[in-house]
Amino acid sequence: NSEHQTLDDTDVQDEIDLIGQTMRDNLVQLMSENPEGFRCFELPSKYEKRFKTPLKPRDFGFSNVKSLVEQLPSVIKMYDPQTTEDFVLLDPKRE
Repeated sequence: NSEHQTLDDTDVQDEIDLIGQTMRDNLVQLMSENPEGFRCFELPSKYEKRFKTPLKPRDFGFSNVKSLVEQLPSVIKMYDPQTTEDFVLLDPKRE
């Protein structure tokens, strides 16, 4: 289980099993619409504004947004700028 695993269909299916197809699709869309990324704390408000429904990590068994995001590597890339207190979320398809 190396840190530099490639994402495959198994990862995507695991994500769908975890949060559902609709939410995963919504997050993929949200990330692609924000190519510059945004802070982790902004995800719930951006999600609710865009899709008119709240993003509630606790509904999926997560204590916070960061713990949810960590389980979605094919949807959201977490970047630690090491200059702020929060992680930046990026579309993993954009390098």
